[in-house]
Amino acid sequence: MGSKINPGQFDCYANALPDEPMFILLARDPMAPMIVQNWANARKQLIATGEKPLEDMALIDEALTCAAEMRAWSFNNQGKWRVRRDEGVDPTTTDLLKPAGNHGLVNAEICFNSLLLVGDVKATEEQVATWTQDQMDRAYDWAMRVHLHASDNPGVYVPERPDFIPGRIT
Repeated sequence: MGSKINPGQFDCYANALPDEPMFILLARDPMAPMIVQNWANARKQLIATGEKPLEDMALIDEALTCAAEMRAWSFNNQGKWRVRRDEGVDPTTTDLLKPAGNHGLVNAEICFNSLLLVGDVKATEEQVATWTQDQMDRAYDWAMRVHLHASDNPGVYVPERPDFIPGRIT
């Protein structure tokens, strides 16, 4: 079983000729373990028919181990490749968080309306109009992520509530 840090015994990248095409599957691809397992089964068939040598069983064993480790890695790391928590940005949904109208620019009205989707924000449109462009952008981004996350999109990263957005007094 190989990885970028620790290549396996049968590392295809190292073994490839300089101009040889290749296709690499990553554990984050939900189809990868199944494809690797299917490849191993097909290779077993080639061994059984004498088209490939019996020594290829070691390659098949590594492939099956790889498929199992892909499943485990994917289960234990679900979403890590989509969410860059250290930066507070979810690159897979960045385009979705820009307003469809107004040429993708957030203004006070758009920002205020997005905050209405959250429900626990106590801010007036006049108050939002006093915010800087950066604050309106951050508030819109936060509100849309809260809304998307609450709407059966658990993979959407929601950063901490910006401190300038007032909450409802309970």
